[in-house]
Amino acid sequence: MGRSRSQPARPKSRTPLLWAYIITRMGSAPAPFGIDRSLPRLDGQDPYLSQHFVMIFVRDQERSLRFYVDQLGFRLLVDQTFESGGRWIEVGPPDGSANIALALAKPDSDAYKLVGRDSQIYCITEDVTAKFKEWSGRGVRFQFPPQVPAWGGIFTRFEDVDGNSFGLAGLDELPQVGDLQGLSGAGEGLSAPRPKH
Repeated sequence: MGRSRSQPARPKSRTPLLWAYIITRMGSAPAPFGIDRSLPRLDGQDPYLSQHFVMIFVRDQERSLRFYVDQLGFRLLVDQTFESGGRWIEVGPPDGSANIALALAKPDSDAYKLVGRDSQIYCITEDVTAKFKEWSGRGVRFQFPPQVPAWGGIFTRFEDVDGNSFGLAGLDELPQVGDLQGLSGAGEGLSAPRPKH
């Protein structure tokens, strides 16, 4: 099918300039809820997809915010108050890209029943024992000291001020990338079975 006379063909050479303009404009505009607009792929393949945040329910957002920032050393990524009086807060560890949204659970809501549970969230660190000592010194409550389970590795569990629990696992036993070079089937069998609860 030919083009209609009212729709002239766009020169392909302008496409990279157009994308550069769009990305520049997007990067200079404030993004809602801490979204990093510099990340979308421009390769024409699948649309960009990543995990933005996981939500945990808390009783007091300000108290929880102070815990995550002051005691765990997380970064404050979003702190937005709405006209309705609601507040949206996201924090994230100093390294990594998954955020934690601290959602206020009202006492008479179903969400309030979810406060103080196992979050099913794990943080990973190069040195679990060092992080355990650092955070313990800042008053973070751990369920048990770092331990080596039957499946290997090292891990512990800690709680926030509302009793929401998190795992802290180590990279200690994983081989370095250089150790894997030249091995056939490198990377196979590196995943450990999940601990049984």
